[in-house]
Amino acid sequence: MATMVPPQKNIEYIFYISLVSQTDTKLFQNNPTLASGDVKVSTDGGVLSNLDTLPAVTPASSDNVKVTVSTDEMNGDNIHIVFSDAAGAEWCDLAINIQTAAQTLDATDTVADGIQTDLSNATDGLGALKDLIDAVQSTANTISGYTDLIDDATNGLAAIKAEVEGLGGAAMVGTDGAALASSWTAALATILANFSAARIGYLDQLDFALQEAIAAIPTTMRGTDNVVLAGPTKAQMDTAHALLGTATNLGTVLTAIQNATYGLSAIRTRGDIAWITGAGSGGDATAANQLLLIKILTNKWEVTGNQLIMYDDDGTTPLYTFDLTQDGIPTEFNPDLRDPV
Repeated sequence: MATMVPPQKNIEYIFYISLVSQTDTKLFQNNPTLASGDVKVSTDGGVLSNLDTLPAVTPASSDNVKVTVSTDEMNGDNIHIVFSDAAGAEWCDLAINIQTAAQTLDATDTVADGIQTDLSNATDGLGALKDLIDAVQSTANTISGYTDLIDDATNGLAAIKAEVEGLGGAAMVGTDGAALASSWTAALATILANFSAARIGYLDQLDFALQEAIAAIPTTMRGTDNVVLAGPTKAQMDTAHALLGTATNLGTVLTAIQNATYGLSAIRTRGDIAWITGAGSGGDATAANQLLLIKILTNKWEVTGNQLIMYDDDGTTPLYTFDLTQDGIPTEFNPDLRDPV
């Protein structure tokens, strides 16, 4: 059975009393007589009126009197009940004041049980709260470490700020020490605008061909007669070292190297002619083709109109000219076919 302690406001309340006998006040009145008008109630100081339910001796012929206070009569903070024997000759007067509460102990216990359940919850109870507090403390400790780094006198924010302010508006420079441009130059914009997708494609093709040509270059040096050249002897190296040992000799050697008739450039030209014409060796088509390929890969070339033109060493004499098309239509952008002219 649910408890009625404390009496709850606006809820029917039942309690038991015993009335004192007028004949002998040391004794309770056995089987007291209760008539209409004997028991009245006042709610929060209101007018006294007969109790809705006349109290009754329960069990019968006993000293116990059962008192029932209705919901309406309990709708207040102070419920005052007065017992007075209208006949005036059997039992003594009695007054009882009931102070109500919003809920009984049972309801409070239910709330307390709910709180206990919530506190024991593994997700958001006291244990979880402790874990959260520990995590916050750990994060605070980490932040404290960052704070120490920020406050560091050598590498902290204040030191960085001082370094920046110490620049005094000095210009930014690149890895070569040259000042960086302060704005996007028109010349750079023009260069990038001319660097089209078609030209990038040509460069990729040329780079691939160049790698093939480099791989095909012989690792053994040969003369115009196709005989493997011998490496210099120690005596020859010593002689060369002695000749190059003074500034006078270096100047003489440099002059000889630059001589238009028998210098390095003249020797290279004659060697090229020997490779191409076969003079003195009976010819070497492979070497001639390699020389021509090097010219194609390293000399000037351009795309003009819908043609790709590759030039000889002088930069003006065409070696090869190709017509460029895309899907059979002449174009200089993204061609998919080149035809020799």
